[in-house]
Amino acid sequence: MTTTASCNVGPPGAQDLRTPTVTLAIIFRIRVLGVNPNFAAIMLRIAAALRHRSGHEAQQGRQVAEAARGAARRALGGDAEHATRIQAYHNPVPRGRTAGDLFDVTGDDGSLNIFKNFIRNRWVLGGPTTPIAHARREVAAYRVSVLLGFEGLVPHTALAELKHLGAGSVQRFVPGKQGPRPTVHSYPDSQTQEAAVLDYVLASLDRTAGRDANYLIDLNGNLALIDNELSLPTAIRDISRLKSEFVHMHVNQRLNDDVLAKVQALHPEQLRGALHDLEIEPRAINGALDRLQEIQTNERITGAAWRPGEIIPY
Repeated sequence: MTTTASCNVGPPGAQDLRTPTVTLAIIFRIRVLGVNPNFAAIMLRIAAALRHRSGHEAQQGRQVAEAARGAARRALGGDAEHATRIQAYHNPVPRGRTAGDLFDVTGDDGSLNIFKNFIRNRWVLGGPTTPIAHARREVAAYRVSVLLGFEGLVPHTALAELKHLGAGSVQRFVPGKQGPRPTVHSYPDSQTQEAAVLDYVLASLDRTAGRDANYLIDLNGNLALIDNELSLPTAIRDISRLKSEFVHMHVNQRLNDDVLAKVQALHPEQLRGALHDLEIEPRAINGALDRLQEIQTNERITGAAWRPGEIIPY
């Protein structure tokens, strides 16, 4: 998706006159073939004006894109601060069944965080293939949720490199309510729509449900999405599976006005800048931009930008 503005002035076909090749063709007709001098002069002036305006608009487009990327960086300024706070962690404790790549770490401010170095990273078709690529996608989910204005949907996440544990991602621990995990239909509609938008734009490949669900309900009753590393695929094939019950339940349903307003407010260059700064692959970024544009244009998830892949609930 490009942000460079187009010029729609002048007679039919005049936009083509901005190119040097067409200008040379006009001169050729004047000098060799012969045309009405007044008409030729008019055409040359139009060509020169369009080239000037095209260059000006291209410059404006670049300025808008850079401003959008700058706004994204300012909105995400807390990432570095969060990573710095847990540099001097205390007593890393291996966590759960995935001991070896998942640790509880305590920050300088006493906060509990989850550090992942993804040495046991899982592979899915089209997904990330290296530990650092997994870590960057964890952070991408947080950054995009912030840019979309989906407050608290993804816990604060940043890249970090910790002594003895290496590079990875660190995410603020979110205590969940005890008891059976609620179904997706238990959450407010606005929250499940936000989850659907995020999972679709990022193309979540593993939003699991059931006992091992990678979403939870926090102590305030709000939805929180965790384990976001399997996302942003670099290719879509006919056997690709976007796995998210949130997306599946909201396909072809118009978004609520408040959710839609947040989606429409995100400039595509903000999304591009946030992902580019994380060194996400260009093909993965372009796919995310296509899916964002689909929602902004249609006011809903249609699934068109995911084809020929399939959307499944779990």
